[in-house]
Amino acid sequence: MESILLASFKQALLSALTSICLGIPLIFLLFQVRGSRQASLYEGFFSFCWICPVMPVVVGMIQIFETFQLFPYGLLPIVVVHAWLNAPLVALLGVRALHNVSAFDMRLAGVLGLTPIKRLGVLYARPLGVALIVSASLVFFLCITSFNVVLYLGRDYPWPSLGLALYSALFDAYLPDRAMELATLVMGLALLKTLTLGLGRRGSASLGASVGPCPSHLLWCVLLWGAVLVWCIPLFACVRFVDFWVLTHGQVWEALGTSVGLAVVCGLASVVCAFVIALWLARSASNTLYALLSFLALPSFLVGGALYVMLARILDVDAWSFPLMALTQVLVTLPWGVRTLLPRAQFIQRASGRLSHTLGLTWYARAVHVFAPPMKDTLLKAFSLCAVFSLGDAASVCLFDASHTTLVTLVGRQLETFDVAGAHTLSFLVGALALMFYVIPHLWRTRHADM
Repeated sequence: MESILLASFKQALLSALTSICLGIPLIFLLFQVRGSRQASLYEGFFSFCWICPVMPVVVGMIQIFETFQLFPYGLLPIVVVHAWLNAPLVALLGVRALHNVSAFDMRLAGVLGLTPIKRLGVLYARPLGVALIVSASLVFFLCITSFNVVLYLGRDYPWPSLGLALYSALFDAYLPDRAMELATLVMGLALLKTLTLGLGRRGSASLGASVGPCPSHLLWCVLLWGAVLVWCIPLFACVRFVDFWVLTHGQVWEALGTSVGLAVVCGLASVVCAFVIALWLARSASNTLYALLSFLALPSFLVGGALYVMLARILDVDAWSFPLMALTQVLVTLPWGVRTLLPRAQFIQRASGRLSHTLGLTWYARAVHVFAPPMKDTLLKAFSLCAVFSLGDAASVCLFDASHTTLVTLVGRQLETFDVAGAHTLSFLVGALALMFYVIPHLWRTRHADM
């Protein structure tokens, strides 16, 4: 147990420090282009990098390490992929903290003639420091229980995460006592991660809403586009060896249909459940529901493992693989859906709650006629988020998809058999589907803005 904890702690600490080091330059680059037309584009790109499915990044990073004749498995690739995924999260949280500095304070600093260095120390140092501490804590807890990245890059490296150690104790070595100890530890860390996520939610939900526009300079735009290209390198490396002849296999189309269906079902079910919970929280702010969401905010391998252990004795798991995968992913993505919908639901409750109560509207009428119409964009955004998470989840499919009927498991099999073209093509397909689900809310918003 000590070796597992030490290896997991080392990997998570290195990942958090690397993410912070890469995220700090992105914070200042994004802040310099605030208020410009490209600001939302940059922020949208880095948001996608954070929720992007792991598989395209892993396959692209393996190719990059092999190109430079480095060993593509072990601690270094794990830390690099974790930093690639989490540095955008650090940047977005840091930029939001800087945007929360009031416009009055910024105007006062301009009147007093404070230099940029003094402005940094007086106005931005405290909110940025808090944001970095919260980001580092969040990334640490995310990485110490990481499963998807470690599963494919942790070869020849003993127990680089508690998630992989728990999976091995349950399904490889079958050590129930160790599995219970690890599960208890992972649950405690997951609850700490949830508390950290709540701290990161403080402040305005709108980036750049409290500060005036800042003219973007050509130098900052060039540097930011350079950062975007750097973050695209693993995706470019994944596209390099794509061979679309792989798509002629019938099993690929079956896996594609299953993955898309799973993402749609998970997205719809998560949004409906999250909408109900968000309305309940907006009206009553029940501490019981908050505690329930904290319990649900567990890693998918832990939720799926618990379902597998409970249901394997009474059900044919292979025959019920699709419903079990969908149930696992709905339980895992539900807290994210609630977190996306709750701020908007609370705003509508403050604006229309008293009037709805005076008119005697039922709960159903209030949900359909008062909350749903102004929350269309937010509901679509929550669906997109849950669908992308479902596409990139490898834990539940590793447990229940023994027949290789999803794209994620097919990519894993291609990596095990060293089929480069197949792994790159299917990973590219996963990334393309995730991007399609991600841009749906933006296309919807643009279309309705033009009408």
